[in-house]
Amino acid sequence: GIQAVASKQEIATQSMKNECAGMLSTVQEAIAEQQAGTRLMKQELKYIEEETVKSMQEQQVELHRDMQDAMAKQQMTLRQDISKWSNSVVKQQHVVTEMMKA
Repeated sequence: GIQAVASKQEIATQSMKNECAGMLSTVQEAIAEQQAGTRLMKQELKYIEEETVKSMQEQQVELHRDMQDAMAKQQMTLRQDISKWSNSVVKQQHVVTEMMKA
């Protein structure tokens, strides 16, 4: 009788050990999956961050280029205006000179 009880206990203990081992491996798998997910998220966040920085830098470059273009256009307009004014002044001087001669 005692032998049978010991045997049953042994089987029950083994069964519990197996069950615990199964649960443990399930938990470990879940942890591994979560870690992989976390790693992926970190990689994606890093990628998003890098892309954002790159995009911002590109926008700054474009903005800078636009500003340079605008300034170049303004300078050209200004040069043209100065050129017109100086021509006008030269013409006026010429008229004044001609009138003085007359």
